[in-house]
Amino acid sequence: MTPPTPEDNELRQAFALFSETSAKLAETYHDLQAQVARLTTELAIANGELARREKLSALGEMAAQVAHQLRTPLATALLYVGQLSRPQVADAACATWRG
Repeated sequence: MTPPTPEDNELRQAFALFSETSAKLAETYHDLQAQVARLTTELAIANGELARREKLSALGEMAAQVAHQLRTPLATALLYVGQLSRPQVADAACATWRG
């Protein structure tokens, strides 16, 4: 068997360096995959929260509109009833209705 030449030693060192670098790249790749999975999960949760907040906001706006629609005729009715409960107004209103 012939003794290794300097080129053989350099080639072995290059392969060893290549193997080490490949192992580090594989480890880094797996770490990045884990980070992507974690961030994807966080993003999905954040999107769910955003959708929930948008739904709650729309529900709040709808409730405000319904309350406004109910409050307007109720305020009118309460004002009318309040005026009728005053004796002088009630008598005048009854006289107007009777003709």
